[in-house]
Amino acid sequence: MGHSAGAASVIYHMISPRTSGYFQRAIVMSGSVLSPWSRVEDPSKCSRAIARSLGCLAETSRTILQCLRSKSVEELLRAFEMQYKPGTGYESSGLQQSDDVTRKTNYHIEGEGCDIIHSCLDT
Repeated sequence: MGHSAGAASVIYHMISPRTSGYFQRAIVMSGSVLSPWSRVEDPSKCSRAIARSLGCLAETSRTILQCLRSKSVEELLRAFEMQYKPGTGYESSGLQQSDDVTRKTNYHIEGEGCDIIHSCLDT
C-alpha cells in the first residue's frame, strides 16, 4: 500500500523484474510512475551536486557520507531544496529506474498476473 510518492514506489515494485514474485496485489493512491517527480535520470550526479553544495565532495563515498552525517537536518534540507528548485535542471526528486521498468505499460503487464484496477469506492 502506498500514497503519493509511496504509491509510485509500490507501482515500481509491481512492474520491476527485480521484485517479480514478491507481490501479488497492491493498493496505491494518488501517486504515479508517470509523474515527473517519481524518477531521477542521474541520481549520482544529483547527489554529488548536493554534497558539493555542503562542502562534502570527496573521492570516496565513505568520506562523503561521513561529511554528510556531520551536517544538521536543517543544512541537509536546505541543500536539497536548493538543488531541486525549478530552473536547476534537477526538478524531479524521485526514484532511479531502469528503462525496462518505465517502458512497461498496463498493456505489457496484463499477462504477467498483475492486474491494474482503477476505481474509487464510496463508503
